[in-house]
Amino acid sequence: TVPKGIEELEGDLATILEDHHIWVTHKGAKGARVELPRYILSEQDFRSVNLSMANLAYSKFQNANFSRAHLIMADLSFCDLRCAVLSYCDLRGAALNRANLTGANLIGARLGPVPMEGTVNREWTTNLQHARFNAAELRGADFQAANLEGADLTDAALNDCDMHRALLIDANLTGADLRGADLTDADLRGATGVKHD
Repeated sequence: TVPKGIEELEGDLATILEDHHIWVTHKGAKGARVELPRYILSEQDFRSVNLSMANLAYSKFQNANFSRAHLIMADLSFCDLRCAVLSYCDLRGAALNRANLTGANLIGARLGPVPMEGTVNREWTTNLQHARFNAAELRGADFQAANLEGADLTDAALNDCDMHRALLIDANLTGADLRGADLTDADLRGATGVKHD
């Protein structure tokens, strides 16, 4: 399927985003969920926008700005997020499996789990399986319990990250800066580029 350009949107982007905000705040009773899979939305400004639970899979967001946006449980699987700004973004419970975040800025981003509503001690973890974070800026990000199985974190800045309980099975951490990172109870089986004590 060929990706669609912004000119092919049904309505203007601002209205689509506002309808989604209404959909989120009214728990689906009003408004409309964002359904933008396979779109080219590079260099767009999504700062502080609420895109929680939006379907954005396979879309291109190169150099887009999602600073302080809410993307809780959003589907960003297979997205092209190269050099995108996601600093202080809330990505808890989001699907970013096989997304390309090479050179992206996720300083202070929240990628930890979301408690499952109506349950006790159950959580929905962020899926980062096989995502690419080559040379990404991840300082101070929260990766608690995130699934980073097979992720490529080559040369990534992971200083002061909270990776408590993170799944890093078969992840590539070659050249990654882990100074100050908390890897307590992280699963590093098969991970490369990290020293095992």
